[in-house]
Amino acid sequence: MKRFILLRALARPALVLLLLLALCYGGIVAYLYSHQRQLIYLPQYTRQPMIETNFSVDVDGLSLKGWVVNAGKRDALIYFGGNGEAVQRNVDDFRQWVPDRSSYLVPYRGYGPNAGSPRRMRCSPMRCACSTA
Repeated sequence: MKRFILLRALARPALVLLLLLALCYGGIVAYLYSHQRQLIYLPQYTRQPMIETNFSVDVDGLSLKGWVVNAGKRDALIYFGGNGEAVQRNVDDFRQWVPDRSSYLVPYRGYGPNAGSPRRMRCSPMRCACSTA
């Protein structure tokens, strides 16, 4: 009998604690869901003093600017960088790493010197436009 009373006395606080944990978890999930774009795309870290860009390509009415390294060489290489990467920092590296190829370093929309905002659907046409330019 004492055991049953003890279990009953502990059940209510345990249930309240479980409910509070579930509410906290739900709040965290809701926050992450509603702010996922700001957590995934981080263009603010690429907005630094820029070295002058030396080429641009027009895609869907938006001018994408970037850097050409070793211009005029065969077998061009197009580099878009990773999420939040400042591709302009790689100009000297690409000059050394692939001296026998032209390298095009292009930040995504909304990154570096480029206007707009990054969108998953927009990345493929941008790559196509850059590769045919």
